[in-house]
Amino acid sequence: MSTERKTLSVVLLTTLTGWIGFSLPFPIFSHIFLDPSHGIVTADMSTVTRTVLLGVAMALYPLGQMIGAPFLGRLSDKYGRKPVLVACLWLTTLGALILAFGVAAGSIALILIGRLFTGVAEGSLAIVQSIASDISSPRTKARNFAYIGIAIDVGFIIGPIAGGLLSDSALHPMFNVALPFWCGAAVFGANAVMVMVFLSPARQADKQTAPARSLRAALTDRSLVPVFALTFATFWAIMIFFDFSAVYFVQVFDTQPALLGVLTALISAPLIASGLVAGKVNEKIGPVKMAYLSLGLLAGGTALFLIPDSLIGLALPVCIICVGINFGQTATSVIASDRAGPGEQGQVMGLYRSITVAAAAISAIIGGLLAGYAPQGPFLTAILAAGLGFLVLNALQGTPAPIAEDA
Repeated sequence: MSTERKTLSVVLLTTLTGWIGFSLPFPIFSHIFLDPSHGIVTADMSTVTRTVLLGVAMALYPLGQMIGAPFLGRLSDKYGRKPVLVACLWLTTLGALILAFGVAAGSIALILIGRLFTGVAEGSLAIVQSIASDISSPRTKARNFAYIGIAIDVGFIIGPIAGGLLSDSALHPMFNVALPFWCGAAVFGANAVMVMVFLSPARQADKQTAPARSLRAALTDRSLVPVFALTFATFWAIMIFFDFSAVYFVQVFDTQPALLGVLTALISAPLIASGLVAGKVNEKIGPVKMAYLSLGLLAGGTALFLIPDSLIGLALPVCIICVGINFGQTATSVIASDRAGPGEQGQVMGLYRSITVAAAAISAIIGGLLAGYAPQGPFLTAILAAGLGFLVLNALQGTPAPIAEDA
């Protein structure tokens, strides 16, 4: 087995394990803030107070990622990928333990601290993407990035299913609402050990070979600004579907929780299938044309999504959107990676990660407001975002790759 394949195997297993750990508490997280019987909120708290606390808890994780990812990526440029990745995973484990203890003890303060701390420490995705870039040839980079996306998708399937089972005391007396959080912490710890043992030490080429620019200089570089704008527009369209498809099913079709779980699992099939071919598509047409294709699929699929009057009629639009999602994730990550200047691969991928999280957070807020007026509202913004992405792509093609400057 080649060095690239060995390292990629560890990267994919790290990604899969990390996202299982991250998503294990998903099925129970909302319940512990909305249902007083779990001991986190009290019965005398108003519904508004409970939902506000839930919103704050949900927002702290992506906020932490926005803060931490660029700095951790920058550190991986300077000190090497492996030591920074291992440190990230151990810090994430500590944050997950604080969160689990907060749930077990009924402490809202510890839950909020754990969420923020875990988010700040969770720079692993930017670092594993940097590792994938380090070991890849121009021909294999898109394929390897697409495989990382597949690992995330599979992790999001396994984690919530396992978390839902582990929180159900009817299945076993030892199961409770805190158990998925404890298991998530254990998975993060196991992930850290696995990386320490199996990931090859960072090569000298993995470390920066030229002084990296400041984060501000990279973020405002005129050759990178279109990349970040494209990423923001693409992930706005992507995250609207992820965040509001279930809401749409409930609002329009009165879909019950059990069926929602089945639909979520079914959606993963075209996501994974499209990830398997994304590398080949990139090889044939290149990342910029694949970005154009993804935006067209996202805009067209989302428009078609709003037409059917039955769940069966949504099958084709959902498949179109899922292909657009995977192509968009792959294309934007490759474009960002290719635009990174000397010695700043980790820093640029960290900024890329922050932009995706910002798009998710802002689109969720705007989409939530619009969904209160009409179920179609959030999806109209996704179509608009995809259209803006086309304009950004036109501007992107006229800008040269950046040259790193001294900090």
